[in-house]
Amino acid sequence: MTPITLADDEQITKPGVYRIPIQRYHHDPDLCDGPSISSSGLRAILDCPAKYWAHSPYNPDRRDPPPKQVFTIGKAAHAIILEGELPDDEFVISPYDEHRTKEARKWKASKEADGLAILKESDLAEITDMHKALLADPLIPSMFEGEIECSLVFQDEETGIWIKNRPDAIPNDDTLGDLKFVADASTAAIWRDVTKYRYHMQMALGGLAMRKVLGRKIQNYALVFCEKTWPHVTNIAALDSEAIIWGHRQNRLAINEFARRMKDKDWPGYELGPVTVSLTDFEKKRLKNMGALLPEAEKDLEDA
Repeated sequence: MTPITLADDEQITKPGVYRIPIQRYHHDPDLCDGPSISSSGLRAILDCPAKYWAHSPYNPDRRDPPPKQVFTIGKAAHAIILEGELPDDEFVISPYDEHRTKEARKWKASKEADGLAILKESDLAEITDMHKALLADPLIPSMFEGEIECSLVFQDEETGIWIKNRPDAIPNDDTLGDLKFVADASTAAIWRDVTKYRYHMQMALGGLAMRKVLGRKIQNYALVFCEKTWPHVTNIAALDSEAIIWGHRQNRLAINEFARRMKDKDWPGYELGPVTVSLTDFEKKRLKNMGALLPEAEKDLEDA
């Protein structure tokens, strides 16, 4: 497997493994010779088509959201830990500990205007400590051996849509890993985050890309979580086969939706319309346990 390096204005016209600058991967509508979408786009479409379109590279009126520092540190940690260095066309190290003075604010504004994400020396120290914590687990380093930050691109047979996938590392074996920097790496938080961010869809798409582009079947899917604050506790979550199957089904729905909405030029908001909301089983049980403390309200019910 030899990754293909694209020229700046060269389009993808065939499936393959490509080296693509991250900005172009996410933001160039002409990257492929037809519409393309990545895992983050597919998940956004299932959440709300209108929100996907608001930031889509195909939207001439898109508004790019301002970068959040929490995401900046995560991206920087990925670059340093997986690639060994910070891309100087994406990041700049601040000479200031804070950006409160007029001079510091002016410097910060000029760098942001150039499209650079700003890091402080203290951020680099945190990333170094996170790297040490990851290396201390004997299972983690081997998950990220292989080609780093390459893109797997293939064309969906049903819709003709180009699918982009950018794993943290194209593995040398049958285990696909993905690194997440989080506030909480506890088991309860992992269950919540997998559901909230649909990580099972991301991993399922990675497995599909490996099969479509390289003819390789992934057997194991592992999310590696590392806390962003000291002592940077790590945790590994293996996704079971049922989670991956659901991920494939949701990806199929999202790809079909993207193709249909690109054709119809229709990007609605939340499509459920008015909903009836009930209390959760947990809340109802809690209120029943409080029954003796809660006053009766028959008259209020009659007036309602």
